Amino acid sequence: VIMMDDSISYARYSKSLAESLEKQNVKVSVTIEKDKEGGKVYKSVNLQVFNGSNGLEKKGFVLDELVHISFGYYLDDSGKMSSVPPLGGFAAPAFTAPLPAQNDIKNFFALYWFNGVQWLKMGNHFDYDNQSISFGAKFSGDYQLRMVSPATTPQLTSIYPRTITPNGD
Repeated sequence: VIMMDDSISYARYSKSLAESLEKQNVKVSVTIEKDKEGGKVYKSVNLQVFNGSNGLEKKGFVLDELVHISFGYYLDDSGKMSSVPPLGGFAAPAFTAPLPAQNDIKNFFALYWFNGVQWLKMGNHFDYDNQSISFGAKFSGDYQLRMVSPATTPQLTSIYPRTITPNGD
């Protein structure tokens, strides 16, 4: 288990993945990127894989199995999501958007992964009992939990890549 510096978020992976990484002579690091948090970005982490011999980062690395990453959150006295523990504690990030009540969190947050070109929306799991939002990561890179506008009406989304032809067909 890799604890993150906010003391409520962590990453963990299986023993079989640990053995596979050791055989490949690579090391995994998951770090919170506070400098990228703020605005509508609630949490930002970077999953990095390093060569065990020379310490150089292996960009674009695909893991054999998922690394489980969990973002913890706090609740204030009224039951709304909070950036800080109820009795104070570490400094709040520059997150400026109003935070929802716990039962609305899944409608207001989405997880994104940066594939080197664009941010892609990923799946995640909301665990209200443990006050956490978790996901599985197989690719190295940046992951962000962002506040999004809840859909009030059905929305169409484009499928990418999309082929554009001169005739529009």
